[in-house]
Amino acid sequence: MKFDFTNLSIQAESAEEKKAAEIFACEIEKRTGKKPEMKDGKPAVVFCQCGEERLPHKDCFEIELKEGEMKIFAHTVRGLIFGMGKFLMKTVYKDGKITLISDIDGKDFPEKRLRGHQNAYRTMPNTYDAWSPEQFADHFKNLMLFGTNTNEILPPEYPVTEKTYNRHMKWDMREHMNKCSHYANELDLDVSVWYPNDELPEDESAQLRRETLKDAERIDIIFPPGGDPGDYPADQFVSRCVKITKELRKIKPEIQMWPSAQMPRGIPGWGDMFVEKINETEDGIITGVIQGPNRAMEVYELRRRIDSRFPLRFYPDITHNLRCEYSVQYPTEAWHYSLQAVNSRESVNPRPQEYKRIHSIKSPYTIGSVSYSEGVTDDVNKFVWGRLEWKKEQSVRAILEDYARLFFPGADYIKCAQAISGLEYNWIGDPLDNPNIENTLALFRSIVAENPELHDNWRFLMHLYRAEFDMIVKMRRRAETDLIEEAKDYIFRNNLEKAEEILSVDFDEEYYALHSEIFLIGDKLFDLIGMQTSVERHDALNWERGAVLDHIDQPVTNRLWYLKKIAEAKETDNAIEYMKKIMMRNKVESDEMYFSFAEHGYAPLDCTQQHGEPYMNVMSDRNENKNGDIPTELLKCYDHYTLNANLGGFTGDCDYKLIVTYHARDEQRKGIQTVLANGKTIFSGNTYGGERDEEFDRMFLAPGYFSASYILPKDVFENGCLELEIGETVDGIEIAEFRIVKVK
Repeated sequence: MKFDFTNLSIQAESAEEKKAAEIFACEIEKRTGKKPEMKDGKPAVVFCQCGEERLPHKDCFEIELKEGEMKIFAHTVRGLIFGMGKFLMKTVYKDGKITLISDIDGKDFPEKRLRGHQNAYRTMPNTYDAWSPEQFADHFKNLMLFGTNTNEILPPEYPVTEKTYNRHMKWDMREHMNKCSHYANELDLDVSVWYPNDELPEDESAQLRRETLKDAERIDIIFPPGGDPGDYPADQFVSRCVKITKELRKIKPEIQMWPSAQMPRGIPGWGDMFVEKINETEDGIITGVIQGPNRAMEVYELRRRIDSRFPLRFYPDITHNLRCEYSVQYPTEAWHYSLQAVNSRESVNPRPQEYKRIHSIKSPYTIGSVSYSEGVTDDVNKFVWGRLEWKKEQSVRAILEDYARLFFPGADYIKCAQAISGLEYNWIGDPLDNPNIENTLALFRSIVAENPELHDNWRFLMHLYRAEFDMIVKMRRRAETDLIEEAKDYIFRNNLEKAEEILSVDFDEEYYALHSEIFLIGDKLFDLIGMQTSVERHDALNWERGAVLDHIDQPVTNRLWYLKKIAEAKETDNAIEYMKKIMMRNKVESDEMYFSFAEHGYAPLDCTQQHGEPYMNVMSDRNENKNGDIPTELLKCYDHYTLNANLGGFTGDCDYKLIVTYHARDEQRKGIQTVLANGKTIFSGNTYGGERDEEFDRMFLAPGYFSASYILPKDVFENGCLELEIGETVDGIEIAEFRIVKVK
């Protein structure tokens, strides 16, 4: 069913209706070049403010759709924006016509009562520091079209230091916060403030918050994290929350207090004490509890243990790729190291399918969420997550098509949705083997060829940018892998000079043309929205904060490492034999095992769900590997208290040696390390203890890595099988790889 709304008029009477009508008229003008008039006529969009006799609360709306007329009913401008958002998501703009392609008649109610995102004006985000309050206000409206009802801001930093501001920030932080609060209030958008603890005494800290927030037109929620930053023992943390609530209610009587169960490092038992103290608070002081990164316990346990009078709000990290709460391909850690090298911690990262899966696991325990975000690179994730909070039973395809119709009017929304979806599939497996990368880039280029105006649409442009990044990784990985294989062949034919010559071959013109185009788009995104994809070119905060242009030449194979090893080999008595050993680094016999987290992921361990929550310390994007000093096999370091593995394929008639490659910034650890083989202790001693082989380390490892070996007696194997556990209970251990080889 289709409805023609070409040349529509708008009708509104009350102040709230007129506010919504003006927003709607501007949205139509963006799409058609013509602003609709406020007058009687057909077709018409009529904004109708109503009360509880028609709708139960202000987060829902109703649409009455008749021939030539659409009425949107809601309590306030908030619901009216939600209603117009549904219209805009379901309309197509082509050849001057406005066509509503779905029957959107009826009442619409969100499933979650809290649906928001953090949009922070500070130095850390990769874009927001360059935005004026008016740009933030436009962003609020865009998010509300998808059903957002809460915006989270940050207060001015205290005390102010030379790091509080950067060159992108043109506004005083307090003035910016107050203006954003004002614009949110105009839209009837709830305002939450992420406000971490400080080192002031409890009374002074509460008074500082009252003074800081007193002039803000609208503050509905205050959110102090339990840690990261602002670490206090749980009893002191809860006490401070109570004091802050009482102080703030002197100026804002309805303000809600939502502390988060984010556990500070190094305070044993923090989570248990937090639960105890929260449950002891008197009614009405603590509104609810937040579950966020660095959590004290899993969401299902927190929900069971916190009194039911405290609703649970989720604070998902939807912005980071690695070294984070939900790394790409969570929890398998299978994201290829070459893609990690170039994309680093923050890049354009639509992950709709993955976040839908995470949402389905976490959301049943919560009343909604306000997502953690550090800029616009996660734009698609914001809108996908927000729509799932409105109604969880939606297909990713439908949400992406709504996103495309909303932000790329006139373009083929099916192709746009497919292209964005393709970016997620680009990150599956080794880019060398992924044909989707070429197909996705071709699709983006065909869309922009049909719609040249999208060259100036920052949302489209940054996704095209990501598609080109994926392609350049594949081109470089393909070229270098071919060179490595050819060089290896010459090494085993005893021709080291030819091998070195091959490994030194440069890339072709096609590669450098794409390389240049990527830099042009990066600069254009900076000009359009202040998106900082380079420290040197755009003054990004640091290399982890979306500075992907600074990672574009990061090693994606062992080519540079091999060249360094050739130079090293020439200093030995037998260079060719040295390099043959290098090329056979990972070779083991059929009844032995070699395993690398970077090369293999969790799969060979047959134990993907480790006990607790392990952390993968990714090294591929770090400056330590800028010149290829780390072999690719060591680019992921498993960091946890225990590593468990179920292994097989060994003979039962000889002893084996377990050789573990550790990564450690500090070898002086307090705990005791154990190595268990089928439940039998084969090592117990100082952390990272075991027999060292300095020659092995010098030849095959890198600075910061070292090996230790342990004998596995033949009688510990059970019919060729081995259940392995390596553990340390105080600080944990970092493991990059291990070998299990027969004792010769």
